[in-house]
Amino acid sequence: MLAQLQQYVASPERNPREELGAQARRREEMVADARRRLAERPEDLTRFELSLRDAREGTIISEDHNYWIDYSSTYRVREVLMECGSRLAAAGVLGARADVRFLRWAEVRQALLSLPDGDQRALIVKRKREMEHWRGVTPPSSLGTFKESPEEVSGGGSTLRGNPGSPGTARGPARILRTVADAERLRDGDVLVSATSAPPWTAFFGIVAGVVTDAGDLLSHTAVVAREYGVPAVVGAVGATSLIEEGDTLEIDGSRGEVVVVNR
Repeated sequence: MLAQLQQYVASPERNPREELGAQARRREEMVADARRRLAERPEDLTRFELSLRDAREGTIISEDHNYWIDYSSTYRVREVLMECGSRLAAAGVLGARADVRFLRWAEVRQALLSLPDGDQRALIVKRKREMEHWRGVTPPSSLGTFKESPEEVSGGGSTLRGNPGSPGTARGPARILRTVADAERLRDGDVLVSATSAPPWTAFFGIVAGVVTDAGDLLSHTAVVAREYGVPAVVGAVGATSLIEEGDTLEIDGSRGEVVVVNR
């Protein structure tokens, strides 16, 4: 978060309040235009007003549920689970409190019911080895058949094609982020290239010139947030994170779903 704030401060020409205000004015203009066109169709106008109200309320519910349901409930479940880990570790069933995370729900229950017997330490060692093995395996970026992407990108006009995510065009250096922790490398005007994005990535969209992802479509998180921020985005550009190199100059067209590597 501090890295993101530093980038905002380093971009004095951009004013988030003004950008948000411009979006709000554009929204009200579109609403007013719709009302004018529906003025002589009262039934349609009523349906429009109801749909608009539901959409506005639904947006708040959608954003708040992450806190009240996803994070809040998960936190409480985790507290119970870690208390189970403490009791199992105290009884010598586990080597450490946190090892409870390597057990399945049914196994945790059975271990508690079997106290003071039911040593799980050998199973935990086996599960940790499995985790280490799979940590070194790179899964395919996608399954199934998608639009063709070039087998090789060498710059000088090489083009990747994906899905239009957010309209507009942008040009800038590619910044490839694998995890949120890589965000400190992001600079104002970069084109963010990632496998996909999730809610913790949202603040980055206020810095970047554009976004390109391996996966996604018109209703993906990346596309929706990019449209909210007015940032061009190409989503579902299969292989983008492996074909594009850090620092490549990219031109992206979010309306056509195209990414051009101008130079490498």
